[in-house]
Amino acid sequence: MQIQFQNIGQAKKQNLKYAVIITLYKNKWIFVKHKDRDTWEIPGGRREIDEDINDTAKRELFEETGALNFQIKPVCDYCVIRNDEASYGRLFYAEVEELGALPDLEIEKIELFDKLPEKLTYPDIQPLLYRRVVAEMTNIRKAKPTEANTLTDIAVKSESYWGFDSDFMESFKSIYKVTEDFINTNPTFVMEKGEYIVGFYSILASKDEASLEYFYIEPQFIGKGYGRLLWEHMLESCKNLGIKGVEIVTSPEAAEFYIKMGAIQIGKTESLVRKGRKIPKLYRKC
Repeated sequence: MQIQFQNIGQAKKQNLKYAVIITLYKNKWIFVKHKDRDTWEIPGGRREIDEDINDTAKRELFEETGALNFQIKPVCDYCVIRNDEASYGRLFYAEVEELGALPDLEIEKIELFDKLPEKLTYPDIQPLLYRRVVAEMTNIRKAKPTEANTLTDIAVKSESYWGFDSDFMESFKSIYKVTEDFINTNPTFVMEKGEYIVGFYSILASKDEASLEYFYIEPQFIGKGYGRLLWEHMLESCKNLGIKGVEIVTSPEAAEFYIKMGAIQIGKTESLVRKGRKIPKLYRKC
């Protein structure tokens, strides 16, 4: 199975069979459960005969979620290729302001999630569609020196997400304070959603190797796909700099994310924040 993303209008209108709507309500993602299945799906469905695909999206969003008041926009067209056969659809993003009663049709119930649920009806396709929309909602750019305090605040909030005590966090803030000079002299990038910075990273590069000095996401955005996008950008930045691999020193709590992203643990080292505390050292090839 292969999925290809295309610009709006690249696929012929008559070939667009499906509308899929990644939907946000009260800062959570809406997923739906079909009456005949025990898995979760992104709202969407088939285009009816002579129906415009944009009208399909609006109709399906109401029929599958009960959405009454919403803003919806197309993101891209897509093509799924299976066994040399191609099917086309259009991907949408919607923000729902008001939900009404769920129509008595195919959907049994809806549920709100902070991130992708584990049991998906189409696990080979839905995560790719979800990440495509999240990427569309964000922008990654070089950090500005004047944003140093903002980045420090994000780092502190993100680290405190793991429940460390106040003494630990005071020490952390003192050691890992982001400075204007650091931003000026090291590759540092921020991820924006609108005008809001949701995360950032910075690397310390030395010839063809580097260490990941900062990699933090605002707590309310952890687990929603933003970290993966920022990570992929970091790897691409390293490749552009000729870096072959990145060393990561992190807390045991955060190590799981990096391992999921392909890093391997190569040892342990002493924490700079708390004397006597051993923390994981990992490595990821670029």
